[in-house]
Amino acid sequence: MPGSLLIAAGPGEWLAACVEGGAAVELYVERGDTPPAGSIHLGRVVRRTPGLDAVHVDIGAERRGFLPVGDAPRDLRLDEGARLLVQVRREARQEKGARLSARIKPRPDGPDLQQLAAEAARYEPPRQLDPSPGFAAALALRLPAAPEQVITDDAGVVPGLRRAFPDAEVAHRPAEDWPIDLDAEFAAALAPMPSATSSVTFSATSSAGRGAAADRRYSAARTCATSSSSSSHRRFSGIRSRSMSPA
Repeated sequence: MPGSLLIAAGPGEWLAACVEGGAAVELYVERGDTPPAGSIHLGRVVRRTPGLDAVHVDIGAERRGFLPVGDAPRDLRLDEGARLLVQVRREARQEKGARLSARIKPRPDGPDLQQLAAEAARYEPPRQLDPSPGFAAALALRLPAAPEQVITDDAGVVPGLRRAFPDAEVAHRPAEDWPIDLDAEFAAALAPMPSATSSVTFSATSSAGRGAAADRRYSAARTCATSSSSSSHRRFSGIRSRSMSPA
């Protein structure tokens, strides 16, 4: 990435922006209830579907995860009710649950397989083992690279951010002192395209409706001119797991 990560921490939702050279290059919305790709869980097999050669696994998410038999070691028990360690390979989207694998690849700075197995033995499924549940850890896992600096408008979340971003400088700073207006950046990303000359990419995973979940995906990439008239590509990635109304 690297650069600065700005986080506006609100109740139930964080808005974040990766900033490079004084400009937002990525936007994120984090609501913390969709397990991110790479997260490791203690799950339980709830159903086997022979026709698909796969099992459905409860990992504590809104939708059960989907584990192809080919993504599990041959000696792993996949009977209904079996406990197993799984890792999210692809987040839940639309009407589909997360794509899982039982071939675990621990994070470089996370617990190893032996530590994960010992942790799993202490709990009943479903349980997220790594990273620990929370907005900061989920956002850290979704970023393409660790930022050099993390700035938030809420002093109360600083300790959690320091745990999630151990190598970054983490600080509390009022939003009016930030290099960008985060609300304006999100408004611009969601606004209709002003002309055919702009190419747009904003994406979001969400669940809409009352009780019934529906994932929607929005795409929009915006190409904007710099002061020197050269174009710079800006990618906006919104990540959420509850309702988002289309613009």
